[in-house]
Amino acid sequence: MRVTRLQPRNFKQFLWVTCFLPILLWVNSAIAEPSWKLCPPQDFLVPETTVNSADQSTRISADDVTGRYDDAIQFQGNVILEQAGRQIEATDVTITKDKNIEARGGIRASDGKLDVRAAQAVFEEKNKLSHFTDVEYTYKPRHAYGKADEIKTVGNISTLKNSTYSTCPAKKNGWEIKARKITLDRDKGLGTAKNAVFRFKDIPFFYLPTVTFPISGERKTGFLFPQFGRGDPTGAELELPFYWNIAPQYDATITPRIMSKRGVMLQNEFRYLSARHKGSLQVNYLPNDNKTDEDRELFALHHAGKPGKKWQLNLDGSHVSDDDYLDDFGNSLRLGSISHLQRQADLRYSDRWFTFAALGRAYQTIDPNISDTDKPYRLLPQLDFRATLPKDFHGLALSLDSQYTRFSHSVNVNGDRLDIVPRLSWRKDAPAWFFQPAFSWHYTQYDLDNLDLERNLPVVSLDSGLFFERFTENDNIQTLEPRLFYLYAPLRQQDNIPLFDTSEPVFNFPSLFRENRFSGRDRVGDASQLTFALTSRHLDSNSGQENWRASIGQILYFKDREVSLNNTAPETDTRSSFAAELSYTPGTKWVARSTIVASEDLNETERFNLTLGYRGNNRRLANLEHIYRRDDLQQTGISFGWPLNQRWRLLGRWLYSHDESRDIDILGGLEYESCCWKARLVGQRYVTDDENEYNDNISLQLVFKGLASFGEGSQLLQERITGYETDDE
Repeated sequence: MRVTRLQPRNFKQFLWVTCFLPILLWVNSAIAEPSWKLCPPQDFLVPETTVNSADQSTRISADDVTGRYDDAIQFQGNVILEQAGRQIEATDVTITKDKNIEARGGIRASDGKLDVRAAQAVFEEKNKLSHFTDVEYTYKPRHAYGKADEIKTVGNISTLKNSTYSTCPAKKNGWEIKARKITLDRDKGLGTAKNAVFRFKDIPFFYLPTVTFPISGERKTGFLFPQFGRGDPTGAELELPFYWNIAPQYDATITPRIMSKRGVMLQNEFRYLSARHKGSLQVNYLPNDNKTDEDRELFALHHAGKPGKKWQLNLDGSHVSDDDYLDDFGNSLRLGSISHLQRQADLRYSDRWFTFAALGRAYQTIDPNISDTDKPYRLLPQLDFRATLPKDFHGLALSLDSQYTRFSHSVNVNGDRLDIVPRLSWRKDAPAWFFQPAFSWHYTQYDLDNLDLERNLPVVSLDSGLFFERFTENDNIQTLEPRLFYLYAPLRQQDNIPLFDTSEPVFNFPSLFRENRFSGRDRVGDASQLTFALTSRHLDSNSGQENWRASIGQILYFKDREVSLNNTAPETDTRSSFAAELSYTPGTKWVARSTIVASEDLNETERFNLTLGYRGNNRRLANLEHIYRRDDLQQTGISFGWPLNQRWRLLGRWLYSHDESRDIDILGGLEYESCCWKARLVGQRYVTDDENEYNDNISLQLVFKGLASFGEGSQLLQERITGYETDDE
């Protein structure tokens, strides 16, 4: 469901539409189990009976008894009757000779789920019927409360006349449904109200001829509450989602999306779930867009399944009719920044010592600024075979990594690549040290359009480390772990090999121990180098929890690196930059992580990332992020969710670009929660495109616990604030 966005100047229009547009609408609601932690205890719950529902015996206590066993028997004064899982309390109870029960005066009755206070009650044993008049009731599974002129129950179906239904406490003006007739079907987990008025804060919002709502956690077929919004590309919007619970393992949501500037789009999502397969299919279609005079559509398929015991199949792909679809109809900055839509099919077989995978991958490029030569290659097919012998064979480990790929492109060179890498390693571990030499051979063969190529080269590595420990003053453990890693790979000229899927990843601490400085298989870097690294950890001696870890390292180069991606000059530095990592987790509330890359003489910072998070009691959370890349990027982000008291919570996010001296994303929100409803008001301002234009939006969400929600402010908050969670949808 999309996030509802409203321009500030149309907020009054939103309220007007909310109140009057859903007339004659059949509405169904289904949300997850909400939290009732702010609710006061219900003041007239009946103590649960000790008589099992299968026990047909009757237990009665009273101050006085009159009558005969073969005729009517009257019990008076503090009467308590227990029968078949039901308990009745009253001042006067009569049991007739046909075993009907008539109760009067201060009646309190319960069957374990439905608790009732009434003036009079009749229980017919033969028809399994109970009839109450002048009633107040609570339905405990949904924390529901209401009043009725009468309630008639047959089996697990209760019919309420001239009644109300709400999850709000008595005498609290939250929300309620007031209807001439309400039916609670506990077998189906469904409530139905006819000729109903929905009221909030004693204000009638709209009239509903028929409304269905959940009284259990089951999914129900019907209309969901409409969504309203407004945006510059689409104008005023109205969404009317219809949920179809086809079967326990299938469902669908069909949503007409009415846009004043575009027309009517039909949005469809079908979901399925079985013991071995799950997935979804989404189809959106807008005929004859009012702005472009063209049909606009989106298709998306996601599937994950296990066709056999050791087999796994994944399908993931999407398609849009044109390059501007996500910009015009998307609802987030993330969607607007997508350059390629990926389509991939992946079939895998896994055994104890080998795996096989067949993969196909293609892309739809939707960024018009990307040239044809820069578009990614299609992979059809890619075949992977990996095998590993048992690693405990006297410390020896033998593995094979092989891949065949067919690369195709509309402009660039096409070709087939076969890459085979056998690897042999031996590892020896001791309490204070480890030692691991490894040898691998890289054989790669290319069959290009007009050229055949072959590459052979060995790669040798030697990894080793020591472990020192000491006890600190508070009897915790601190370690000191020096590590040496030597790598050798001879030079092989590779400039005539095309770059199908290869790049040079960002240099960081794990890069110090890579056997190839390139990702992908089109380049194997020449190397003769030695890595020096040092790690220190602080451990709790009782739990073994790591309180903090600090690592730093550098590579010493013994020769120039001549292999490059684009025929650039050799790298002649004798030392790499310093790379370091730091993690700090004191207890369960704080977590801090940082990575830094500094010049070889430590005079200049090249890259720096910092993430600091706090998770406190009562849903307190705060995040600090800072990203720095020299001559490229410097941004600082702050986000938080902080309760002002038990009911109010302040939310926010701020992302600032230092190199542009401007705000990238600003979000502020206020959340209110009562026993039975919530409200979220969120304002956002963010950069929308490469031209750095701002988009200003307001999202409003009302959540009526146990019923439904209007708007989707929670989705926006979950995307923007790390750690934000809800329990209402």
